[in-house]
Parts: sequence; C-alpha cells; structure tokens
Amino acid sequence: MPSIVGLSYEERSSGQLETRNLENAVRGLHEDGLVVVSDVIPSHDLDHLNARMIADACKLQQRGKNMPFNYNVGNIQLDPPPTHDFFHASIFLNPIATQITSSMLGPKPKWTFCMYSGVDFAYSSHAFALVVNVPLIDFTPANGSTELWLGTHTGVLLGVHVQEGAHGERASGRIKDALLHERRKSRAPGQPQTKKGSIVIRHLRLWHAGMPNWTDQIRVMLAMIHFAPWYRNVMKLELSRALKPMLEAQADLEVPVEYVSEQAAQARYLRRGFGYPRPENKKLASRLENLVRQGGAVPATVGVLNGVAHVGMSESRMAELLDASNLRKISRRDLALATVSGSRISGGTTISGTMVLSHLAGIKVFATGGLGGVHRDGQDTMDISADLTELGRTPVTVISSGCKGFLDIPRTLEYLETQGAGVATFADGRDGDVDFPAFWSRESGSRSPAIIEDELHAASIIREFASFVFKDIR
Repeated sequence: MPSIVGLSYEERSSGQLETRNLENAVRGLHEDGLVVVSDVIPSHDLDHLNARMIADACKLQQRGKNMPFNYNVGNIQLDPPPTHDFFHASIFLNPIATQITSSMLGPKPKWTFCMYSGVDFAYSSHAFALVVNVPLIDFTPANGSTELWLGTHTGVLLGVHVQEGAHGERASGRIKDALLHERRKSRAPGQPQTKKGSIVIRHLRLWHAGMPNWTDQIRVMLAMIHFAPWYRNVMKLELSRALKPMLEAQADLEVPVEYVSEQAAQARYLRRGFGYPRPENKKLASRLENLVRQGGAVPATVGVLNGVAHVGMSESRMAELLDASNLRKISRRDLALATVSGSRISGGTTISGTMVLSHLAGIKVFATGGLGGVHRDGQDTMDISADLTELGRTPVTVISSGCKGFLDIPRTLEYLETQGAGVATFADGRDGDVDFPAFWSRESGSRSPAIIEDELHAASIIREFASFVFKDIR
C-alpha cells in the first residue's frame, strides 16, 4: 500500500504540512514513487467541478467513435473547463501539493496538464516531473482506481528500455510482459482505495495502468504535471483571461499560460483531446514543412478554409486555419458539402479527403499521422474508416504511423488486402519480419505484409506503382 499522510487541523487551516508530515511525504515519493495526502480539498469544490466534467464526458460520449480516446476505448481524454467559475484554487493551485512537489523538484515548479513530446527523451536519474492526481469522487477497484506498481520509478526499472515498441527515443508506454511477471514476484501491484478530497502525487516514471470502471457511474480523475524548474518543457496552458489575477497573485508555481477570452476558453477546451495545442500547433506545422524543404521537395499542407479547399497554404492562411474554432473533420464524403458555394466551413482533411485533393493536384505522396481502420466488432457494425477504401482506389502513396491500437488491426490489414492496397513497413534497422505499426508503437502483434529497407527502396516501389494504368478516381 502507498504511504498516506493525514493532516492535522493546523495543517489543513494553514495549507502547509508540518516538518514531520512533509518528511513522510517526501520519503514516500523517494521509496515508493507515490504518496497520498488525505482530506486536503473541500468536498463542495470537488462536487461542483465533478458535476460539470460528468456533463462534459456525456457530451464527448455522444460523438461515438470520434470521441477523444486516450490509449484505449472507454478511457476518454477530457480537460477541465479552464474558466473562472470552475477553476478552484483548492484543486488546481493546492498549496500542500505544491509544497511537496517543490521539496522534490526545487522551488517554483512549472505546471502543465500534458507532456507531449517534450519529455520523450532519455530520462534523468533523478526526479524531473511529478504528477498530481485529484480524484473527484471516492476511487475503488470497482470504479477503476489506477493499478500501481510501487517502487518502479528508479534503478534498473527506469527508462525506455523496459517498454515495448521503442522507436528510436520514442516509446509505447507498455511495460514488457517478462518484466511485469518478474516484478510481480517481489512486489505485486495494487489498486488502492482513495477517498474524495485526497491528492495523489507520483513520479512520472512510476509503472501504472488504467483499469476498467465496472460501475454505471462516470468517474473523473484530474492529472496535472509539475516539472522541475530547470526542465526543458515548452508546453503552455490555455486559460481564460479571467484567471490571470488569481494566477499572478500566487508565487509557488510557474504557470506558462496563453490567456484567451472566456468565450474562447469555453469553446475550445472540449476539442483538445488530441493534437498540438495553440501555439505549438503553428510551430509544428512550420517545422514539418521545413523538413520537407530540407529533403528537396515542396510542402503542400492540405485543408479546407472558409469553404475553399487548399493544397498548399500561405503562412497567413495556415495561421488562420490553426486559430479557427468549430473546425470540422473532412472526409471524401464531406468535400462537396464543405466547399459548396456559400460555405464557410473550415477543417482538416482525413486521409481519404487528403488523397482526393492530392490526386486532383497531381501530388503522388503525402505524409500523415494515424490511419483509420476497422473498429473492434466492425464485422457486425460495419464501422470501417473511409481511409481504407480510398487507399484501394486513389493512386496516391500515404506514409503514416499505422492505425491506433484500439482498432482491430488484423481486420484492418485484411480489409486493405481486399481493397488491393499495398502495405509495407520500414525495417528501420530490424532484421526479419516486422510488425505493422500501431500509431504510438511500432509493435502491434500483427506482421506487416511487406518490408521496406530504406527510402530508395520506397521510392522504387512508388515509381513502379505509378507505371501501372489507373482509371480516374470514381
């Protein structure tokens, strides 16, 4: 069981741990990688935020397959409303949580919600980030309290080498089965019960796993990350401008933030499940286009802006698209609706939509992130991405990172074969058979139909592909 620190009346009133309890909290983080501080946050603040976040979760569930899943279906990535009415200092700026993280990381740690790629390189041997979790209701094994592997945050259990699917310096987050089996012999994992009002602080590197919620009640757990002040993390929060006085009045946390109007904060926060936040999205777009130029090609970012399809955008148009609200996801079927005369629709194009526009513009190759696929139980629901059909009928080569792991990858590969779409995976230094990638992991358990040795081999295949005669796309 993790270390649990209970508060005295004086500590709760002052918002500061006394020396002995602070020592116990720091010892728990050093030895176990986790500590629980109980009865810290008033119930009425938690209840107020919880009611809003449950309502938001229900809205996201109505999106069906388009809801912002995290790594697994059912695990929804949901931001709290970054607005004045729901931003309780007892939750987001809790002085006891900051006192503990400052004792571990140094004075004035940096607070962000998300890590992104800024922390995805070689871990330091000492603490550089702590996660502050806040359960909004009582957490139990029945409603999916997190499985914790205490003591796995340091020593030989630390680093990307313990994870499956490492790709260069990027890793999957899944711990290798053999290591889980071996660790279980010496210290088995557990699912602790955590009372509402508690704060859970853990090392970012601690092994942990999301567990199923067997109840019919939605349960929400907040996750904030405090980084050491010296750590290279460029992430910023996007918060309502109404919160600026509250944040500037406190001096315990550095809060990198981009302020927006209350209206903009309300409109955007449920749309941030995936993708880069503003303004990092602009930097990423610029970086990707520059990489294309460095390779000797001309970049042409594809999208729809104010009812006009663009294959290649000026810097100003790119900025306008990335700053827009109420963006649509535009597939092949949506192109006419989005670009009909009088339309003001803006949005990003899916693989199928991008393939159609690329083909019309004479572009033979484009790169993207994740590929759509066959959803689980797709044989019954017929929930199959239009990307797969497009790959079989439009003569454009797509370079992607595979489809997300929650899709049915074996059936996706079968469907691609039925459509006559060629599929091959870069060997990337590996010998023998390689897996079809699963978006964030290059290991999926499904073997790729073919292997590409290097870029020259890929170019030869694309050229051979182009030598065949195709009819115009239908």
